[in-house]
Amino acid sequence: MSHTVNAAVINSGERKAEISMSSTLDEAHTETTSALAIEPLTGALGARVEGVDLREPVTDAVGDELRYALAVHQVLVFQNHHDMTPEQHLAASAIFGYPGAAEPWRTFGEATGLIGREGAGIITEQPRNADIPPYTDGWHTDDSFLARPPVAGTIRCPVIPKVGGDTAWVSLHCLYEGLSPRLQALCDGLYGEHTWELMRASFVKPRGPEYEARMEATFPPIMLHPLVQAHPVTGRKYIFLGGDRKGWMPRIASRESGALHALAGLDGPRESNTDGLTFEEADWLLRYLRSMLNTIDYQFRWHWAPGDFLVWDQRTTNHYGTSDHWVHDPNRTVHSVWTYPDEPTPS
Repeated sequence: MSHTVNAAVINSGERKAEISMSSTLDEAHTETTSALAIEPLTGALGARVEGVDLREPVTDAVGDELRYALAVHQVLVFQNHHDMTPEQHLAASAIFGYPGAAEPWRTFGEATGLIGREGAGIITEQPRNADIPPYTDGWHTDDSFLARPPVAGTIRCPVIPKVGGDTAWVSLHCLYEGLSPRLQALCDGLYGEHTWELMRASFVKPRGPEYEARMEATFPPIMLHPLVQAHPVTGRKYIFLGGDRKGWMPRIASRESGALHALAGLDGPRESNTDGLTFEEADWLLRYLRSMLNTIDYQFRWHWAPGDFLVWDQRTTNHYGTSDHWVHDPNRTVHSVWTYPDEPTPS
């Protein structure tokens, strides 16, 4: 597929709640079934799940319970999953969507630096050592520049540093709910501009001009997503932020101003507005929302141990791979899989 590089692509499908759940969040937090025991780990997000071994196939009923638990708790922790094979990792990921690698590996079908099958089912391996500094130490969600971004992610850490190297998540539900009603209303109807620009210098340009041209033909320079969305399972609202870096989500826009930015370049004309907001006001709003990612009460942090396997909701969280271990013990390797709402079709 190809897209015109100087046109904004708008994801017009606002994610409305598709299922009305009668149970309250508190009731869901104390949910225990005959198959699963779910223990909340913080007041904001994160829960430990016991009573299931994801190295083995699960029944449809258990799969439904796990997907609902993920929608409620946003991050699920499964412990004692030692010696998990790539095939088992992929099969466990498939409970939560169609498994794949990060873009552009998923679409281009590349296998370099990856383990597992080529094409749709790929595990991204991220080794870190003294020669490869960490680069995930910032809040982000993955591949938000896609029209239909990943819905979940799964991760395990087969090489754990002696000190540090935790992974943290922050709830975008809490971010929205922490806003005043007036600021919530202001955010409603606005859009976030998401790009892959952060990848250009570090990942795309080193692969040459032909690769860069392929990226530009495959992935639009700007993708608009509604800033306020509702989870399709719970109906609970959240602020969909691409992260705390300009290269993932440079600004907040309306549909009209987003199209104008794409035509004029990422900086856009200063006289444009965002549904009545000046650019300066829209920039302030984005900076304020990013600052709320650092609210400790909204966060969940996990210290890795052998056999840990975690699943997170990519839509309603940002995550952060800490780099505090690097000066003490730079060796850290994670294996991760993104899951998507649709089966990918490599180009």
